[in-house]
Amino acid sequence: MEYGLEKIPFSRYGSYFAVSINQEDGCLYLRDLHGGDETCSDIYEMRFPEIGERQRFIRTESELMWFREGQAECWLKICMDRDGRVHFLADGLVLELHARGGRYDTLVPLDERRMEHHFYKKQRKFLFTCLQGRITQTQQWDVVGSRDAVISVCGKNAEGAPLRTHCVLESYRCVGTKQEYPSYEEAHKETKEAFDAWERQFRGPNRVFEESRRLAAYLTWANFVPANGFLTHDAMYMSKNWMFNIWSWDNCFGGIALSRVQPKLAWGQLKIFMDNQDSCGVYADYINEAGASFNCTKPPIHAWAFQKMCAQNAFFLQKEIQEEAYESFCRVTDYWLCCRRTPGAVMPVYFHGNDSGWDNASVFHRGFPVESPDLSAFLIYQMDVLSRMAQELHRPEESATWKKKADEMYGRFFERFFINGRLCAWYTPERQQIMEGDSLLMYMPLQIAYRMEKKTADELVHQMLERFETPYGLATENPRSEYYKTGGYWLGPVWAPVMYLMIDALRDNGYEQEARRLEGSSCRVTQIGLMSENYDPFTGDGYDDPAFSWPSCVLLQLLWEYPDLGEE
Repeated sequence: MEYGLEKIPFSRYGSYFAVSINQEDGCLYLRDLHGGDETCSDIYEMRFPEIGERQRFIRTESELMWFREGQAECWLKICMDRDGRVHFLADGLVLELHARGGRYDTLVPLDERRMEHHFYKKQRKFLFTCLQGRITQTQQWDVVGSRDAVISVCGKNAEGAPLRTHCVLESYRCVGTKQEYPSYEEAHKETKEAFDAWERQFRGPNRVFEESRRLAAYLTWANFVPANGFLTHDAMYMSKNWMFNIWSWDNCFGGIALSRVQPKLAWGQLKIFMDNQDSCGVYADYINEAGASFNCTKPPIHAWAFQKMCAQNAFFLQKEIQEEAYESFCRVTDYWLCCRRTPGAVMPVYFHGNDSGWDNASVFHRGFPVESPDLSAFLIYQMDVLSRMAQELHRPEESATWKKKADEMYGRFFERFFINGRLCAWYTPERQQIMEGDSLLMYMPLQIAYRMEKKTADELVHQMLERFETPYGLATENPRSEYYKTGGYWLGPVWAPVMYLMIDALRDNGYEQEARRLEGSSCRVTQIGLMSENYDPFTGDGYDDPAFSWPSCVLLQLLWEYPDLGEE
């Protein structure tokens, strides 16, 4: 595996631990992701005191290895086992783990082989168990806590001779579970086999994007954490770099990509939010094992995603799954209709850019609330899906009600949003059309092109491609707009989820040639920018986090839908 730890963290399915290089200070860290991305995750800085700059490094999907330049017989290896624990195996090298905690942290030697480190603010305890060889610790007791704590995995004995050392690190909230530990070799073998089995599920005939496909398979696997607390199912985090939560529209793309090969796991990505759904019907913005945040929410695309999952696997057609999904989607739709419409209004509003998923898009620069056509279009689509689901569940009256609500909103849609041949948004406090910027968000209503007159849909497709298509996909802000900003998050860069939503809309509404062109762009950009949160539309360079789940999911899905992409 050719990617450095400054870009792609090392972890595995089911572990809250990760190893990566912090891009800000360049230091190597062992990290713990409990508590989500609002907590300090860099728990130990990893140092090799005897070799410094002379260290050499090799990684695979299942193992890390450091060794001294010119002395391959002196090394240290790291892997993680099926229970998420970290295994260190050292021979001839010493690894120092310098704690990065607070004044109340306490490092307690339990016996000659074990020591427990309590990170007070994280509310986690970390147990080091030496199964073979030797580990040591140093610290300064400072009345209320351990200061300058260092745990050393000693690949040498006290006299400096090589000493094979095997140490295991695990994490818990109160007390650990007493269990047998596998040997390092057993742990590594199981990890390698687990990844290989996962990766095989996504293999196909396409070889043009093989390197990207394998990286995407690794990240969709390694970004999973186990069910715990508010996470009622195993969860695909967005990243183990610095966005370690599961968000309520990111989960849709994970569900779609997994639905063909891991249907129960795919269903779990939606179920996490259904299980934490508020009594008013709204989904949380994001969830981690410690809690669910309702500060914002995300756009109602969940029924769209579920419909695609149903088309890919009969697992989702089971009556109990259909009923649970239907009831949950009804509640979240009612939330948007009842809680996000001002009195007498037909169209719902966003209260924050984060509600749309397009945090800082130009359409939100005036303020809130905002009536945006994408939100109304997503709700119309969702109500159309609910109408069909109700019919299939033998609830004809509910089916008719949802169809009526969708028809009513669509009946006012163009009157409200279509002005001078273009879609626009409204700043509702002053009843003013928003003139700021030129955002791709205005073209997301192509999701409901199946309801539009063909000449209207044709014109919107033409406008969108003319204004936003670039060599590496659809820019989120027109590059000729004064609001366009290089690396500006939603003010220009290309985003994989938006690309997939638009590709799907084009394909489903008869624009196959245009969809295929954008599919090629979506795949090619990963060859330059890896699995980044977003990309430069003209160079393909990745911005922000290069180890993101949703471009990984979109790539795997597109390579399955179009296995000959890039081979023209």
